[in-house]
Amino acid sequence: MEENAYWEALMSYTVQLFNGESQVVQETALKTMRCAMRWSVLGKYLKAHPHTKEATAYNMLDDARLMVVSRVDALKDQKHAGLISPHEATARIREAGARRDAVFAVADAFLPGGRLALLQVGDRLLQEQQDGQLL
Repeated sequence: MEENAYWEALMSYTVQLFNGESQVVQETALKTMRCAMRWSVLGKYLKAHPHTKEATAYNMLDDARLMVVSRVDALKDQKHAGLISPHEATARIREAGARRDAVFAVADAFLPGGRLALLQVGDRLLQEQQDGQLL
């Protein structure tokens, strides 16, 4: 399945999945999917241009994002297994988020224009891909 067909199928599935929900919930789900699409296209582009500030910032941001996801999943598992209290899990989840935010701040300072500039590149690439201009 080509990438555009994959994303179209995933968007369609998202619409079906959240069909009975409120308009706000549907829009939030679709916005999340569009962000994932943008991040994917941006990652592919920057892997082809690894020696740029944008690629370095992307890698910093992506590593921080993946790290917080894995930490939060592990903490939830520990909480459900009774190894830590719900209050401790919440505190550690907030700590993981604070670490991610610190990395985001460093990336913002490192990259001219910050994350906003990086996301604008992603938006442009996503539009080009949807228009069929990007391979």
